[in-house]
Amino acid sequence: MRTLKATSLAAAIAAVLHASLAGAANIDVDHAACTMANAITAANTDTATGGCPAGSGTDRLRLVADFNSGLPQNLPAITTNMTIVGVFAPPTRFGVEGGPAFVVGAPAVGGDFAPTVAFVSLDIEGQRSGGDGRGGGGGAPGMGGCLYIHAGTVTVDRSRFIICGASGGTASSGVGFSSAQGGGGGGGFAAPGGAIVLGNAGNAGSAGIPFGGGGGAGGATQPQRFAGGAGGGPNGGSAGLVGGNPTSGGPGGGGGGSAGSTSAFGGVVNAAAGAIYGGGGGGGGGEGTRGGNANAGGFGAGGGAGGNGTEGGGGDAGRGGFGGGSGTAGFGGPNGNGVPGGRFGGSASGNFSGSGAGLGGAIFVRTGQLQLTNTAFLNVIAVRGTTGNVLTTGQAKGGAIFALDSLVNGNGNDVGMPGALPVVSGCSNTFTGSVAQDAGVADSDNVDTFGVPRTLLLTPCDDVFRDGFEEP
Repeated sequence: MRTLKATSLAAAIAAVLHASLAGAANIDVDHAACTMANAITAANTDTATGGCPAGSGTDRLRLVADFNSGLPQNLPAITTNMTIVGVFAPPTRFGVEGGPAFVVGAPAVGGDFAPTVAFVSLDIEGQRSGGDGRGGGGGAPGMGGCLYIHAGTVTVDRSRFIICGASGGTASSGVGFSSAQGGGGGGGFAAPGGAIVLGNAGNAGSAGIPFGGGGGAGGATQPQRFAGGAGGGPNGGSAGLVGGNPTSGGPGGGGGGSAGSTSAFGGVVNAAAGAIYGGGGGGGGGEGTRGGNANAGGFGAGGGAGGNGTEGGGGDAGRGGFGGGSGTAGFGGPNGNGVPGGRFGGSASGNFSGSGAGLGGAIFVRTGQLQLTNTAFLNVIAVRGTTGNVLTTGQAKGGAIFALDSLVNGNGNDVGMPGALPVVSGCSNTFTGSVAQDAGVADSDNVDTFGVPRTLLLTPCDDVFRDGFEEP
């Protein structure tokens, strides 16, 4: 994580926001005729959606009513410039109890969507859980319970993050030794992996909203050759094909990736844009030959489980993506090779996969710029995923804020890692009641922040902040 002098960043952001207001549309979000999900879509696409008017330029989404519902809204990612401002009894409350809140930026072919977004005078609540691993697949991390920044320039002013939480996806146990059985899928950024079905085709991974489906499970070989399950959408992979080897089950599709290959030794490579956040599909089992190798997880996803074999041995486990747990190795004679989890994710041991990390109870920043001013963090929490083996758990860091501090994942799987570290700065912010199970005691690794100097964010603001930001 890099830091920038607060005054220079604030001035630059303010200039961009004010220069782009010409021709902008006001979209009033009342959560009835115009919901937040439809308002973001209308702004992203400049098209009237639901009861919301079409966006234009840098839109101003005005929350004209409080909203707090137990039903997750599955908000789309914000991919265009906008300001979201509370104008009802400021600060206006927006919360999705049990569901995630805002995502800024998104992966795209040829480069990320990286918008400029401001949040002003809001009370924000939310919970984000990483996808669970299945059938030996690794769990995905929970990242940014109220705000996940994939890429972009983000300001938060005069707001509060209340009861936000990020929890890692759970680990899973493999099927144990069962010849010709495929491995389970790793959890995706926002959805669980596909489960194995003994002696049958692998289940598909679940779809992730707004991106990051789980990996599909590998198919079994007996009583016949079965295909692996599809990767979870949107942009999920097609169902894995029946194995090209006469004695091989098909590999599972990678979450958000392309179709499973016909090879007996693994599934898809996570190369397509959507696969950046996909969990790895488990390798297909092999009767009389080697079990298929599992796929690695993408950024924020768990690795798949290796398929079981007999004479040739088990397939290798899939490495976890950043924050994700690794999958289990396939059984056979010999067993497949184990691999590490992603940074902060758990590493599989024996028949238990690694669980996902909990990173940034309120905010996670992958890359881009974040400016926080006059903002409070109240009772926010980061929780590691559960597992059946204490040795395989991920870690929980940054109860309030987690900013990426390294451009490498540390286990040889750098899929989805950005090209530049985030820039984070701010002033006059407060932290109360944060929880992070594995917090350190340093200024940039503590119960409130990871990758961000806590003292930097507590510094009182000077006049540039009071004069530079848009009033509700």
